Amino acid sequence: MYSIKPCNLVFDGHRPPYASDFSDLYYSSKDGLAEARYVFCDGVDLKGLLRSGRRHLTIAETGFGTGLNFLATMKEWQATGGKAPLTYVSVEGFPMDLASIQRAWQPFRSELAEEMDALARAYPPVTPGFHLRQLFGGRVKLLLLFGKAEEVLPLADFKAQAWYLDGFAPARNQDLWNADLFAQIGRLSDAGAKIATFSAARVVKEGCDQIK
Repeated sequence: MYSIKPCNLVFDGHRPPYASDFSDLYYSSKDGLAEARYVFCDGVDLKGLLRSGRRHLTIAETGFGTGLNFLATMKEWQATGGKAPLTYVSVEGFPMDLASIQRAWQPFRSELAEEMDALARAYPPVTPGFHLRQLFGGRVKLLLLFGKAEEVLPLADFKAQAWYLDGFAPARNQDLWNADLFAQIGRLSDAGAKIATFSAARVVKEGCDQIK
């Protein structure tokens, strides 16, 4: 079994949680929830996917982080009726413990309280491996892959209709963004899968072109 390293977090009360290992913030200091919605939910046309009449939707993510993208996705899923079962698969090489992740959510609690409470009840211990959890009566399945992407994705078997490529920027997290990652994303993607990312770095553009 591979090992994992817990993230080294800094909370100073005046900005989002800071990852000292990567010298970066976990989300925008202006509005992390708006960022998650604009970059990722809107980036894959989540509303359209949820209203398309498909029988099941799988969304995959690199970099679970604080779980904010997942929470925003759950909010949208509920807003569109929560009819289609949803599977959300997310890789995290440096997972937060529950106390830290709940602290990181606090600025958004007034809007995401139901989703936060559901995730808090389901959140696994910080141990390496695949952690499958069911939320909202089993209509949402959350599969957290705790481990580095290059170690866990080759062991995974699913087909995603959408990807959120998150994680810290390529300049700060070179181990994540490489050709092997995009090869795995291609293997684990359904035909016509949509991809959203915050990064315009060359390695990301070329990797996404490789998948297409």
